Amino acid sequence: MYSLPDYGRMLGEPTRFGAYRRALERAVTGGEIVMDIGAGPGVLGLLAAQAGASRVYAVEPDPVVELAAKLARSNDLPQLEVVPQLSSTFSPENRADVLISDLRGVLPTFTEHLASIIDARDRLLKPGGTLIPRRDVLMACPVCAPEARRRHLGGFEVEGLDLEIARRRASHLWTRVELEKRAVASEPVQIAELDYRTITDPNVKGQASFELDGRPLDGIAVWFDADIDGEERFSNAPSSSLIYGQAFFPFDSSLETRAGDVLHLGFAAHYVAGDDYLYRWRG
Repeated sequence: MYSLPDYGRMLGEPTRFGAYRRALERAVTGGEIVMDIGAGPGVLGLLAAQAGASRVYAVEPDPVVELAAKLARSNDLPQLEVVPQLSSTFSPENRADVLISDLRGVLPTFTEHLASIIDARDRLLKPGGTLIPRRDVLMACPVCAPEARRRHLGGFEVEGLDLEIARRRASHLWTRVELEKRAVASEPVQIAELDYRTITDPNVKGQASFELDGRPLDGIAVWFDADIDGEERFSNAPSSSLIYGQAFFPFDSSLETRAGDVLHLGFAAHYVAGDDYLYRWRG
């Protein structure tokens, strides 16, 4: 879960917040019912109310949503209603014209995100209603990132102790990183498209091939390119400054390569209901 300072940082990111705000202002022209799921302190819902929505539901199970009610009063926006529960347990009297969310973590495959969007679209949004965001594309690339690999696995190299079992287990887990573009060792490739208007399965898998530049490889970086409403876009690719960072999937050991070598990648994110995702990556 995000802390209140985390929400403040997201609001302070002009790329991300500006894209959401402009998309919302285009979608709300007056009289719409708007639902903000994963609303946090409710700022996007407040903007929808300010734009002329007739009713706004700020849906958020975390106690931080209590701030939304106070902010609605202090901004004289009585049409905002706080719903302190999960969207999957909410059944409003009327469906929404606009459904807005950002339930991602580092990746869109994060806890209940995809399952929640599928459920909210089918139950809570009017047919033909507006989804913000409407699409994310998962991108991947092999990376030369020895420092990221050392931070993730190097701690298990303790003189006098054999910690290989723990190190190998850690090598099967991904970690959040903030990579620079110079770490990228090939052209990035799309591995999956998540169109929230049509997606029905929270499981994700894809394949890709990469022509390598010859540097040693430490793992795979994965991120998403967001299509907010067809006009607004942003990405948490390496060298971006967005709060998400990137996901680093390490190799068990650094892989020596030559320029022109090709790496074939299989990637899968298996949804575990009520928990999170189980990832597989194989090169």
